Amino acid sequence: MAEQKLYLEPDLSLWDLAGRTGVTTHYASQALNEKLGERFFDYVNRWRVRAAANQLRTSKATILTIAYEVGFNSRSSFYTAFKREFGVTPSQYRKSGNTDSAIQTPDNSVDAHQTGVPVQSVS
Repeated sequence: MAEQKLYLEPDLSLWDLAGRTGVTTHYASQALNEKLGERFFDYVNRWRVRAAANQLRTSKATILTIAYEVGFNSRSSFYTAFKREFGVTPSQYRKSGNTDSAIQTPDNSVDAHQTGVPVQSVS
């Protein structure tokens, strides 16, 4: 997910993810549910809002522009997913001046695309 940045594709489906990773849709769904305890769209949206959080910290782009850039199709779904993940709206997050050096990716590892260092698991 991180290397190919599949989460940036607004129409990404479980079928697409499975095809690009070389597994069946059943296996991809089962892996997400059993290993991560998440449904497909929750998993993808977590990647998207974390990418958005980084952009909110570093970009002057509008929140709506960022939402579309990270793969959301609507403002409302972006705001809902963002608030679920961070407990604040994107506007509040940006205004807070949040300066975390790295946002943890959904699998609790630091994303190399965000920090410039290799992905490592956090225990």
